[in-house]
Amino acid sequence: MVNRKLPRYLDDIESTEKKIAELQQHLEEVRSKQKVDEDLEIVKSIRAKKMTGRELLAFLEGIQNGTLVIVPAPDMGTEDEKPETTEVQEAPEREDRNDENDGTETE
Repeated sequence: MVNRKLPRYLDDIESTEKKIAELQQHLEEVRSKQKVDEDLEIVKSIRAKKMTGRELLAFLEGIQNGTLVIVPAPDMGTEDEKPETTEVQEAPEREDRNDENDGTETE
């Protein structure tokens, strides 16, 4: 005689797997929406800087090649009193980069 609980376990497993698949799809959709909103916020923030075309190009190149350093504005008191600005600086040359001229490698 077969245990009567076994079919219930199988039904429960099927139901749980279906719920998991639905939740995974929902999670994927939410992450996709989050990425879109983050991308829009990044574009909005950079556009708000009102840079010229060349300044924007230099800014983006600095971000992509890692030579741009963003320094937060100094703390000026409470949250209401803090300025909304940050200072952007070129990063100093890193010593661990290979020197292309002499052909030596550093570790």
